[in-house]
Amino acid sequence: MEPITTLAATVIAILTPYVAKGAEEFVKGAGKDAYEKTKQLFVRLKEKWTGDDEASQALTNFEKKPDWYEPVLRKFLERDLETDRNFADDISNKVNARSVLLRRKLQNAKATSV
Repeated sequence: MEPITTLAATVIAILTPYVAKGAEEFVKGAGKDAYEKTKQLFVRLKEKWTGDDEASQALTNFEKKPDWYEPVLRKFLERDLETDRNFADDISNKVNARSVLLRRKLQNAKATSV
């Protein structure tokens, strides 16, 4: 598994277009499968932070203004990735699954353009 700070940064990078663009625009750019994988990642954070008012609020604020609340969300992510190994493994697996999917999509696009 990659370092916690790298994993947190990757999660933020994945989620920012998801919350900023909305479902329809995200699907146009990344595809339906990538949208679903990203949605699963987002839902996992919501589930994790149910009962943690501050982290839950950070995620809600991030949904509304991702550029403003990215540093706050990153702190909660780093905290929980550091202290909860199962959560960290789950998030890492979700990020990796999404990455594999996007690599395949890119390879298929290259193959059809040749």
